[in-house]
Amino acid sequence: MPGQKRSKRGAKKKRAAPKGPARARRRTVDEIVAELSAIGFDSSVDANVRVRALAKAAELAGGKGAGVGSKPGKKEQAAAAAATAGAGTEWGDDLNVEAAGRAN
Repeated sequence: MPGQKRSKRGAKKKRAAPKGPARARRRTVDEIVAELSAIGFDSSVDANVRVRALAKAAELAGGKGAGVGSKPGKKEQAAAAAATAGAGTEWGDDLNVEAAGRAN
């Protein structure tokens, strides 16, 4: 076909996506957070949707969902368990390390 470029194997070459105003602009995180916050404070929206929108907005803004449905991960649980391991028992200080780098 005239006007179509073909590779050596005969397949048509793909054209690049249009650049400029024809291409949709990606929304920034701040714009998404603003939209979710607007949904969260809209009294005409269902309460469950409002809570989820605000939780997602808080998560995207840098928080962990402000305590709504957030649970500590495995590393956080392990760190908390290690901090209290052996507390109140005769084994409580076995994990202390001396200056020589050896356990008691």
